Amino acid sequence: MLRRGSTISSTKSIASPLPNGLPPGYSRTSAGLAPSIQSAQSTKQTFGFDTLNPDDLFSRYSVAEVKNIQARLRNDADVKQEELRLMVGERYRDLLQASTSIISMAGSSNRVLDAIEECRGSIIAQEEPPMPSRSMGFGGSVNDRHLHTLQLLSAHVKVLLDAPEHLWRLIERKNYLSAAWLFLFTRVVHRALAHQDDADEDSWSKIGVDVRAEFPLVQRQWDEISSFRSQIIHKSTLSLREVGLSSQAVCATLITLHLLDSRPLREAFAALLTQRTKALTALLSWKASSSANGRPTARFGSSLDPSTLRPSTAKEILQANEKALTAIIDTVYTSRQIFQIPPDHESSLISSALHWIQEEKRRSSDPQVPPELVPSTHALLTNSSSSAHFLLLPAALQAYKPYIDLESSSLIYSQADFRQVLYDWLQKSTNSWRSASGHWLLELGTVAQVWSLRTSLRKLVSEAQLDDVEKRELADTLDGLCHDRISAVWKATLDKAQDAFKVELSGFLSSLEEKIELRTPFHAPPPPTSSQTLKQRDAAPFQQYQSALKQQLLGRTAQLNAVLSTLEQAARTIQNDLATVLSDKTAEGIAFGKAVTVAYQPLAESTADTVISALEKEAEEALNGSEISRLVGVANVSDELRSSSVFVTHIGCRKSALDGLRSRLDSVFERVVDKWQERTVGRIFDDATPLSLSSVANTSKPVYGPSPQCFQSLLSLSDSLRELGVAQHNVRHESVVRSSLRVLINKYLATEDNLERGEQQLHDFAFLKAISDTYGSDWDTTTQALGSKLEVEGIDDTKRADIERTASDYLIKTQTLLSLLLPCAAQVRSALASSAVTSPTTPKGKDTLAVGGSQAHFLLFGNPATLAKQEYQPALELAKPSSRFGLLLVSSVET
Repeated sequence: MLRRGSTISSTKSIASPLPNGLPPGYSRTSAGLAPSIQSAQSTKQTFGFDTLNPDDLFSRYSVAEVKNIQARLRNDADVKQEELRLMVGERYRDLLQASTSIISMAGSSNRVLDAIEECRGSIIAQEEPPMPSRSMGFGGSVNDRHLHTLQLLSAHVKVLLDAPEHLWRLIERKNYLSAAWLFLFTRVVHRALAHQDDADEDSWSKIGVDVRAEFPLVQRQWDEISSFRSQIIHKSTLSLREVGLSSQAVCATLITLHLLDSRPLREAFAALLTQRTKALTALLSWKASSSANGRPTARFGSSLDPSTLRPSTAKEILQANEKALTAIIDTVYTSRQIFQIPPDHESSLISSALHWIQEEKRRSSDPQVPPELVPSTHALLTNSSSSAHFLLLPAALQAYKPYIDLESSSLIYSQADFRQVLYDWLQKSTNSWRSASGHWLLELGTVAQVWSLRTSLRKLVSEAQLDDVEKRELADTLDGLCHDRISAVWKATLDKAQDAFKVELSGFLSSLEEKIELRTPFHAPPPPTSSQTLKQRDAAPFQQYQSALKQQLLGRTAQLNAVLSTLEQAARTIQNDLATVLSDKTAEGIAFGKAVTVAYQPLAESTADTVISALEKEAEEALNGSEISRLVGVANVSDELRSSSVFVTHIGCRKSALDGLRSRLDSVFERVVDKWQERTVGRIFDDATPLSLSSVANTSKPVYGPSPQCFQSLLSLSDSLRELGVAQHNVRHESVVRSSLRVLINKYLATEDNLERGEQQLHDFAFLKAISDTYGSDWDTTTQALGSKLEVEGIDDTKRADIERTASDYLIKTQTLLSLLLPCAAQVRSALASSAVTSPTTPKGKDTLAVGGSQAHFLLFGNPATLAKQEYQPALELAKPSSRFGLLLVSSVET
């Protein structure tokens, strides 16, 4: 039994998987247990060793395994015993300390009980006070008078006791005049209590009361109350910084300073201006945080980064200006309400309030004094929490009012001095606001933001309660700030535009090669789909589509548009800004718009001059160089600037300067085109060498039209003109086309004189003569020179007529290919109207445009003879219909 019990008790100590006292890395496997022992441990974790019998252990495990279990249980018992010993040792010291404290507390409790018993015995041993006598005589008994004296004394002390609480309450409510009044009243009460003159009948010593000796609380309470004087003065002075206070509130604060700090009216007004100056300085110290360098960012052009101002920056700047202006306006208006004498009165508001406080009579010449400027002691005592005690105070104290010397010079303030001081402060504050606002406006990067700020601030100034002269000065200051900022924004816009133009122009001309590709207009993107418009709900896709279509109509290349887009976008932006500035139709707005426009025009003219000078410099380099590509590039830029670009018209130059700019652009274009014609025609004619022409003249093959060399030269000239930027049937390019064609014809005329004229040469001259005839009487000289080349010996009139008819038929067939070199319909009509000479391609007496019939607008010089008898078939009959064409339900479409 002993063995069984010891075993069972030992097994209870290993119920935990990891017993206390073992190292963290200990495991049952490391203790040398066999797999069977580990299975027993798993059984223990599930059921515990409490459910195992030692006999079962011996029946289930071997002797060695049982010995291991015994060693483990013994080790656990030793660990638990050590833990118990340590715990008892630590708790014993705590127990000793707690017992000592309990003994000390018991002694203290006994001493308290003894003291209570002692007090009880002392109270019981005293005699009872005698009963008051109920006999009443004239004036009351001595006890009644003593009671009245004590009540009066208690009322005085009650005033001192309650004064700090009421003073704090009045200060928190910012009722500084009432707080000052209450402080002065408590000072009088304290003096009444501290009065010890034996000769005075009202002295407390006469009735046997020594206040200082018997009531030291009075002096201690007054020491505490006396500190409120500096607090009231300090807080009331700080309250003058608050903008938006009523005139009555500010006047009450100034009266507080006059009563407590004995400040004359002049110094009180100076204190008001000083505090308002500090408040204005704090408002003007605000810093905008929208940009890092304080300069406007670019807002136009694809090559410049747009401005990234926060949306709230403009609003914050407007609010900062409004706060500063409100502080200035409120200070001036409040000062006049308080210190200025109205026309129908003899004194100012603050002087009238001081007279009313002292005399309690309103003079007929004084302005109406608000009740809050004239507090009373009775009202202060009535509103207190213990007003019943204050009724025991003497009538003199209940009717107390601070003393004000109405004859003192401190109450005299000259109106001239007041106006001068106020004017100087207004000028100084306006200058400070102008300086701070000038820095704030640097954060506004668009004229629209500046204009919105001007509109809001002018409305604020116009509604201000100031004199007309002061309103006009503030408005002029505001206009000056906005004028400077608008000019700075425009100058930055123009500077960045002209710098970008120089860079783009230089890159554009440098990127051009000798062999220039044909001008290809922009490819318009597909129109926005309905799904895009429903999802985005903005006009950006439509604006992009519209812009692409406009560029396609202008016929600009992407490179050329990159050169001009910055200038044009800047001009459009400034034009919109000018429209915004000139939208104000008031007298002040018209004057402001005129001043801004006059100041801006020199900037615009300087920018335009810089742009033209840069173009002229590139033109000089191109004229002195050998690359035709640079000539073409300069011609394209100058032609766009003088014709289709909105830069010259929208930049805002004066008419005289605008005429000079256009003249310079025309000069650049003409010089470059002349040089281009010289080099291009020479290159084209060199390709069709006289040697090849002479070889053609000696051939015996039949001739049916102009030579390939002649026709190719005309095609090359047409392609070169398109590379130059010459648009088909454009009025401004007619002179370029005619002069280039005439130069080429003159080149043929000059060269053919030295060659033997064969039949092929006659066909070339006849074809050139047919082209010359299309221009009418203006080309009579050229036509006659070409006709003289056809008069060759051995060629009769019939042969010559056949050659001319062949040339006319060939022109009809190739008129589409050579459309750029031929006149348009309007030019043909003008030539027919101004000359009686009929077109060589039509029978005599018939209109050229009538030959084409219904297709006269497409084939101006008639239909080809081989196609004249073919019937016209619509495109729908020639094209194969779509497979979905039959699926269209025409009848279901609403008309």
